[in-house]
Amino acid sequence: NISPYTIGDLVHDKTGDLNKTIKKIQSEEEEIEYIFFNIDSKDIKVSSELKATNKNSYAGKNIIDFNTKTAWVEGVKGNGIGEWIEINYEDWITPIRIINFYNGYCKNEKTWKENGRVKKIKLYVNNRAYAVLNLKDTMLCQGFCIDIGDDVVINKLKFEILEVYKGEKYEDTAISEILFEYHSC
Repeated sequence: NISPYTIGDLVHDKTGDLNKTIKKIQSEEEEIEYIFFNIDSKDIKVSSELKATNKNSYAGKNIIDFNTKTAWVEGVKGNGIGEWIEINYEDWITPIRIINFYNGYCKNEKTWKENGRVKKIKLYVNNRAYAVLNLKDTMLCQGFCIDIGDDVVINKLKFEILEVYKGEKYEDTAISEILFEYHSC
C-alpha cells in the first residue's frame, strides 16, 4: 500500500494563504496542482527538540510551516532513534492519500549534510502501527501514497524515527517538512 515517488519543490501561492498553498507534482505525462492540508502548530507534539539558539528554532511546529529552510531537530543525545512527531487533528474530513517529507535540515546543502536525516520512520495511524517508510537520502521532497480507506477517520498520525543517515558534523536528526495531500495516488 505504500509506494514512494519523488516530487518537485514546494511552491507558495502569491496570496500567502497557507490554506491555498499549492504543490506542483511533476510526472512524465502532465503537471497537476494539489491543495495541501493546513495544520495548526498546536496540533503538533514531539518527543524532544533541540534547544533554540539566538538565530534558529528547532521546534516541532517547523515541520508544518511551509518553509524548507526551517526544521524540527530532535533534542536527545545521539542520533534520535526512537524520537517521534505526533500530529493530532480532529477536523480531517477528507482522506489523506499522500504524505510528503522534506528529509533533513534543508536550509542549504551544507546544513543538510552536517545534520542527520531519517532513513526509516514508522507511521502510526490512530495509535496503530501502519507502515515503515524508507526515505531516500535526498533534499528533494519524497511522497508516499497511503491507502488507509475512505471510511477511516484519521485524527492522529505519529512518526517514530527507526534509523538515520548520519550527519557529517552533528548527531542531531532533522526533518524540514511533513505535508499531506488528499488526491488519489
